[in-house]
Parts: sequence; structure tokens; C-alpha cells
Amino acid sequence: MMRFKKASIELSVNFLVTFIITIVVFGLGIILAKQIFSGSEGLADKTFEDLDKQIGSLVCSGNEKVCLSAKQRTIERGAFGVFGLTIQNVFNEEKIFIITVAQGTYVNPGQEVEDVDVEMGILPLERELTLAAKESDSMGIGIEVPENAPSGTYAFDVNVVFESDEHDVDVTNPAYSPTRKIYVKVP
Repeated sequence: MMRFKKASIELSVNFLVTFIITIVVFGLGIILAKQIFSGSEGLADKTFEDLDKQIGSLVCSGNEKVCLSAKQRTIERGAFGVFGLTIQNVFNEEKIFIITVAQGTYVNPGQEVEDVDVEMGILPLERELTLAAKESDSMGIGIEVPENAPSGTYAFDVNVVFESDEHDVDVTNPAYSPTRKIYVKVP
């Protein structure tokens, strides 16, 4: 009779240990799944401050008034990339700078310019930045590549103009610097 009690106690202990291990593994699986699904931030979840934090601080060299952290990045389909832009106010007074980003041309892998009906996500399309005299500041430009984007290189135009008391801002003829180009290569 004693032998059956010992076997039943061992069976109960084995069951409890297996049950506890199962609960722990199940709990870890739920935590991992939550992190995977909540960790994917899209363009809609980004703020200007998030973009600015990702680029850190950039310094323009020499007499550059506007500079980019990189002119080209490779971004996978469904992914998000950030370019850094620094503007240096060379005026002796505070100015409001207006930054606009627009999707430009597409070059396919065969190096031919094509029209493509894919709209990249751009953040921001337009942004104002107020800078004191001789001050500089950096900001992020986010590009999100949609899942249906064909392979190739996409060009984007970055224009920086400033508001002037003398005349209205003319975005087609930038008053502060020439149009800058950034390129996104989709593999």
C-alpha cells in the first residue's frame, strides 16, 4: 500500500512541474507576440519629435546653409527610413524657414526613368522651423516605402525657403538654398 502512495505523490509532483513549465512558456509566448505586434510603428505613428530624435545632431560644414545627413538610403518594402536635415540661419535676425518634401522621379533597375503609380509615405510634407539669428537646427525627414513599391531608385525634392517681410514665399524658386535631392533605393 505504501508503494502506491509514493507513486501517486511522484505522479502529482511531475504533473505540477509540467503544468508550471507550460504556464511559464505560454506566458513568455504571449509577451513575445505582444512585443512583435506592438513594435511595428508606421508613418502614422511618427511625430516630428520622433524623427528629430532619430537623427541626432548634424553640423553643416563650411559655408553650407542647408545640409543632409545622407543623400541616399536603401529602404526595404514596408520599412521606414529617416534622413537628417540641418538648416543654419545666416541672417542677423530671426527667420521662419519652410521645408517642403515632394516625391520626384523613379528610375527602374534598368536605369530608365518611368512613371510609377506608387506613393511613398513622406513625413513631413511641409514643416516650419523658426531659427534665431545665426542659429542652426536639425530635423528628420521620414520616408516609408509601401509593400507594393517596385524595385528601383526614387528621388525626392527637399526645398527650404524663408518667409520675408518684403515678398511672399515662392516655393517653386527657393529663396534660401537650391533644391536638395534625396534618393531611396528599393531593393
